[in-house]
Amino acid sequence: MATVLQFRFPGGRYHATPWGHHVNEGLVEWPPSPWRILRALLATGFCKARWDASHPPVEARNLVEALASQLPSYWLPPVALGHSRHYVDAAGKKPLILDAWARVAEPEGMIEISWDIDLPLEQRQMLGQLVEWIGYLGRAESWVEGCLIEATTRPPNCFPGRDDGTPDRGFEAVRVLCPQDVEAYRSWRQRAVAPIEATLTLPADKKASTKLLKEREKSLSPYPADLIAALCTDTGWLQMHGWSAPPGSRQVLYWRRTDALAIGPPVHIHKAKGTTVKMALLALATSSRNRSALPTLQRTYPQGRLLHKALAATLQRASSPQAALVLLGRDRDRFADQHHQHAHLLHLDLDEDGRLDHALVWAPAGLDPDAQQVLRMVRKTWTKGGAGELQVALAGLGDAETLRGAGDQLGRAISAAIGPSGGAREWISATPFVAPRFTKKRGKDSLEAQIGESLARRNLPPAQIEILDLHCNLRLSFRHFILHDSTHAPPVPMGHAVRLTFHEPVRGPICLGYGSHCGLGRFDTVP
Repeated sequence: MATVLQFRFPGGRYHATPWGHHVNEGLVEWPPSPWRILRALLATGFCKARWDASHPPVEARNLVEALASQLPSYWLPPVALGHSRHYVDAAGKKPLILDAWARVAEPEGMIEISWDIDLPLEQRQMLGQLVEWIGYLGRAESWVEGCLIEATTRPPNCFPGRDDGTPDRGFEAVRVLCPQDVEAYRSWRQRAVAPIEATLTLPADKKASTKLLKEREKSLSPYPADLIAALCTDTGWLQMHGWSAPPGSRQVLYWRRTDALAIGPPVHIHKAKGTTVKMALLALATSSRNRSALPTLQRTYPQGRLLHKALAATLQRASSPQAALVLLGRDRDRFADQHHQHAHLLHLDLDEDGRLDHALVWAPAGLDPDAQQVLRMVRKTWTKGGAGELQVALAGLGDAETLRGAGDQLGRAISAAIGPSGGAREWISATPFVAPRFTKKRGKDSLEAQIGESLARRNLPPAQIEILDLHCNLRLSFRHFILHDSTHAPPVPMGHAVRLTFHEPVRGPICLGYGSHCGLGRFDTVP
């Protein structure tokens, strides 16, 4: 009969950093390693069963050694990778610390760990009690509820590597920290300490000196006496003795489903059910989590073009004609939306550090469930002319009121781009307005006339138009980036700063002119 443990995560999160990685790498150990599980069992016994720290009960030793002798298999639920950022004030500095976790969804938010061994009744009873006593697995905020079950009805979807190679398409190899079995550890330790014992031999005919005993004890101290002692070592002890990996451990190649750990919120949790929204907020991040590596504000229009390409590539996989019309403005018959009702890709600098950290997807006609599904599927876009890569995650869905209430700083930054709930009379260029046609000094092709025509095309009322000095706002100093877009160059490669004053308050967002669906011609409210 197999031995099967089941763990639930009542907090919905599992926090644990894989061995050999720093917490700021944002990685999560998934599945929980057998090394971690056995250490949790021992720690629970010492803490709650009141075992002697130097001499655990014989049954406990036999139990841990039996579990260490076999490599378990796992059934893993679908989870999503997430993280939060914290600035900790230490010695007058505020270093950034990432807290990464796996979001475990209910009702299937549990894992099952199966060992192909039949334990004696006493060991099974002890194991069941220890598992029920475990309060957390990994970091202290990773709460668990565990139990020992009779058998599993779920086929394993994460298991040790086999001799026949790759199990099937849809699996990936991950390294999992596992304990050695008792005999392997004993043989390894004998080979490791043999030179020390030969050099520091205890005399047979007389009492060993205190100096010899201390030197021998110091030389043998980096090698725990047995596997149980090796499992009980802590990080400080390992660092003091210079271990790069815990003694008694080994890295085992496991096969895990490629979709076992997704990036972003799980689709089945947040999937829209027949609701249509007008706005979606996408968060941008680099793989190194270095905010200074994000694209600068001057790259608003190129980033909009690259995000448009990422959406087009995702739509080829999603195969949704309606979503293509909503997000790209063209369906499979190449029908173009001439009324500006499809998505606008507006890159924003919400923390005002001069770097683009979010993208607002605004569709006046609304983002239906198919379009929302496509936005969840987008995982990356590019920067620096396609040489770099940005990670993309859906941060929010809703209408203007929902996004305004996202938080103090975030809500204020979004309100500037989309305007207050009651609208605003004065709007000023946040990105340059580029005329859609060649400009002339007067007539219907003058700059003011083309701005007025753009307002009318978007069903906005007439406004008093004031052309400002482009350098009055340093954020508009990215005019030369427009010149580099040779495939979709504007008729006149020159941007203008504009102030619009309406007779009555007007609700945003307001995007006018050439490239307005990719970030040009966007207006902010005047503070």
